[in-house]
Amino acid sequence: MCAPRPPLRESDLTTIKTRLLVALGALSLLLLAISATGWVSLMRSNEGIEGIFHDRIVPLRDLKVASDMYAVNIVDTAHKVRSGALGWEQGGQAIDQAVGEIRTRWSAYMDTYMDDEEKRQAGEARQRMEQAAAAISALRALLAAGDRDGLDRFVTASLYPAIDPVTEAIGRLVDIQIEGASAIYGEGQETYRWSRLLLGFCVLLGMASIVFALVTTLGRVIRPLGGIATLMERLARGDLDILVAGTGQRDEVGSLARSLEVFKNAAITNRALEEEKQSEQARKETRQKQIEQHIAAFERSVTMVLGSVSSASAQLTDTARTMAVLADRTNTQAGQSARAAEQTSANVQTVAAATEEMAASIQEIGRQVASSTSIASTAATQAQRTILSVHGLAEAAERIGEVVRLIQDIASQTNLLALNATIEAARAGEAGKGFAVVASEVKTLAAQTGRATEEIAGQIAAVQAATQGTVEAIDGIVGTIASINEIASAIAAAIEEQNATTGEITRNVQQAAQGTEMVTGSIVQVNEAASQTGTAATQVLGASQEVSAQSDSLRREVETFLSFIRAA
Repeated sequence: MCAPRPPLRESDLTTIKTRLLVALGALSLLLLAISATGWVSLMRSNEGIEGIFHDRIVPLRDLKVASDMYAVNIVDTAHKVRSGALGWEQGGQAIDQAVGEIRTRWSAYMDTYMDDEEKRQAGEARQRMEQAAAAISALRALLAAGDRDGLDRFVTASLYPAIDPVTEAIGRLVDIQIEGASAIYGEGQETYRWSRLLLGFCVLLGMASIVFALVTTLGRVIRPLGGIATLMERLARGDLDILVAGTGQRDEVGSLARSLEVFKNAAITNRALEEEKQSEQARKETRQKQIEQHIAAFERSVTMVLGSVSSASAQLTDTARTMAVLADRTNTQAGQSARAAEQTSANVQTVAAATEEMAASIQEIGRQVASSTSIASTAATQAQRTILSVHGLAEAAERIGEVVRLIQDIASQTNLLALNATIEAARAGEAGKGFAVVASEVKTLAAQTGRATEEIAGQIAAVQAATQGTVEAIDGIVGTIASINEIASAIAAAIEEQNATTGEITRNVQQAAQGTEMVTGSIVQVNEAASQTGTAATQVLGASQEVSAQSDSLRREVETFLSFIRAA
């Protein structure tokens, strides 16, 4: 008999249940880290794109329109009215329209985000715009009065000194927008590099955890269970020479191995009892034959000679004594067999309880594997949603690109207007030199705007490329989660097979328990029969002694009768 199996502790890290819970917990934490990293990366990318659009591109557009109103509409209108290409009333309306557009664009620009430096530059630009507003009011009064000489003097002496400082201040604000967009782009690149490294580390760590869990499950669960199942099949076929390994393990596999060892020892004990029972049956048959032979000899002795009655009586007495000794020995052995059968029954019940406990553990493992499959499916769904969000960011970047192309078209039209202004200045001769200078400045500003929009378009393309990299990384995560789901399904199938094997073991143990109870009942009957045999042997001994006495009495009577006959 082997020692009782030690109880399993739920907190023991050597149990299969605890190992699976630890592995699932680690994978859940990794999935949470991956999801959090992707979420933070997407949020920062979205904030960067929104910052570029709302805080840089929209202000750049408003500043560009305001600058064009000063450099093109107001100055160009003054020169056209001066040259007669535009009427006095039409010129006044154009000036009023330009002033209203400048106020609208500047108000929209002032509502956007500004740092301290930009606020300072905007304040200086505001002061220059107020100074230019006085000059524009004077220009509007000249147009309303139709004073051509005053208009010539104003354009030559006052218009450019009032407008040029404003366009220069707006140009510095445009440069600030470009610098801010570049800074946001740099932050986005840094976030992309950090997120890519962290996601790669989490994926590698997750793959290592999966490989470790798979190797541990194969080495400590599936292979030992397969070996125990093979030993159980051999034991069921009656092979009692098996060597049970793994009885020293502190997990469910060790408990199953110890239960199998108990079952093996019980089977060995049952075989020994069966052999003893067969030997006892052979002895009983031999003893029965001897009794029959003695009875036949006694009957022949009685019918043959009166003298053989005495001899047969003596032989019967010896036989009765032998029967009493054998009955007493049989009674003793039957008691020992009954105690052994009771111990065997208790061992079989222990095996049944251990088998039920193992079945419950395997069912718990199945539930944990099903939970891991559900977690992996949920993580895959979240990753798909993340991909949809990234595609939405890519579409937003494409719309920003359309706005940039619109600004490029405006810059091209501004350049064309500057070229037309240059041609008009050339036609005006000496009077158009100042207008030519303004046209040159407008052309330079249009070129700067074109270069700025090209740089922003390049930055947006880089953001789109980074978004595509994020999509590819998340696709890799989805593939990894699918692999986790497949491995968990394979483990669930293996556990289902082990659950079926455990059910078969439980049924075999119950049948063995029933057989043990039958053996115990048979041994009790043998014990009762042995007691009855001892009683019968005692009675036979008394009867043989009585027969011997009667035989002696008969012999004396015969001798007396013979003596009487002789005497007669």
